[in-house]
Amino acid sequence: MRKFLSKLTLTLPVLLVVMLVNYFVDPANLFNKGKYERGVAGILSQGKYATNVTNYDGRLLQKYTIELLNHKPDVLVLSSSRGQFIGADMFPGKKFFNAWVQSAAIEDFLAIYDVCEQQAFKPKEVILTLDPRMLNENSPHKMWHLVSEHYYSMLRKLNIAYRDSIKPDEFNAGTVSQLLSLSYFQSALKNLYMKQTSYSPSDSLYNKGDTRAPDGIMSYGKKRREVSVLEVRKKATEYVEDPVTLEKNFDKVTFDKISAENLNTLTRFVDYLKAKGVKVTFFLSPFNPVVYDYFKTEPSYQKVIETEGVYRELADKTGSACIGSLDPAGNQLDESYFYDGIHCNEACVRLIFNKEYKH
Repeated sequence: MRKFLSKLTLTLPVLLVVMLVNYFVDPANLFNKGKYERGVAGILSQGKYATNVTNYDGRLLQKYTIELLNHKPDVLVLSSSRGQFIGADMFPGKKFFNAWVQSAAIEDFLAIYDVCEQQAFKPKEVILTLDPRMLNENSPHKMWHLVSEHYYSMLRKLNIAYRDSIKPDEFNAGTVSQLLSLSYFQSALKNLYMKQTSYSPSDSLYNKGDTRAPDGIMSYGKKRREVSVLEVRKKATEYVEDPVTLEKNFDKVTFDKISAENLNTLTRFVDYLKAKGVKVTFFLSPFNPVVYDYFKTEPSYQKVIETEGVYRELADKTGSACIGSLDPAGNQLDESYFYDGIHCNEACVRLIFNKEYKH
C-alpha cells in the first residue's frame, strides 16, 4: 500500500502538469470551443482579413461570421473546401458570401442555411459545391455535430424525419480524453517553444499564414500558395498511393452504393430553395488529373465517378444549372490549376465560372 501511495504521489503532479498545459495552451482549441472562432469572426465583421488562422472549427466560424455579417447576401455559396475559392469578385455588383466548411456534408448545407434564415437572409442565388462523398450513406463524417440543432431545424422545415445519429457525449468524451493525452501535451509544448502566434487582422488576403476574408473565402499561406507543378504532381501521386488518405476522404471500403436517403434530402432542399424563387447552381469541382485517372481505372472507385451523372440528373430534374466537372479534361485542366490532388486553385475556379456560369 505504501508503494502504491508513493507512486501515486509521484504520478499525480505529473498528470496535473499535463492536464494544466493541455487545457491552458490548448493548441487545437478544444477546451474553449467558440472563443477562438468568435474572435476571428469579430475581425471579419469589421471588413478586415484575419490571418494566421489555424486549428479552428470551420462550422462554428461560419455560424458566428454569418451572425455578425453586416449585409444580407444576394449570392450564397454552400460548399466544402473544394469550392472555397469561389469569391465575391466573380459576382460584380452583388452582395456575396461563401459559407464553405471543410469536408462538408449535406447536413452542413442544411445547418448553415438554417443559420442564414435565422438572420433573415433571402439570397437570390445559391451555389452548391457537390462532392462525391456526400452521396455515401456509410460516410463516417459527423463534423456537423456542433451545428446539429440547425440541421434538425432545417429538416423540420423540409418535413423530413431524422435519425438521431449524433451522440454529443461521444464527442465530449473524446475532447476530455485529450486532457491526459501525451501527444496533445507534445503539441502544446511545441506551441510554447515556437511561440506560435494567434490570428491577427490584416489588410491583405495574401499573407505568410492562412487567411480568411470577409466574403468567406480563404487564401492559403505563402508556402502552399506558391507550390510548383512538380510538387502538385507529387502530392497527387502520394494521395492515390496512400490508402489511409483515400479511405478518409472517400470511404473506399464502404462506398458501394449511392445513398437514396442523402439524395432525397438534397432533392428536398433544392426544391425548398426553388419554391422560394432562388436560382440554384451546382458546382462540380474537378479533381487533379492524376487522381481522376486513378478513379477511372480503379474498380472500387466507380461510385465516385458515377456521382457526377447523379448530380447532373438532379440538376435537370429540379431545373438547376450545373457547371464544372469532376473530370479535369472537360476544361483541359492540367496540374497547374491545382494545389494538390483534390483542390483546384483560384485560376481554375475563375476559368470555370467565367466560361460556364450564367449571371
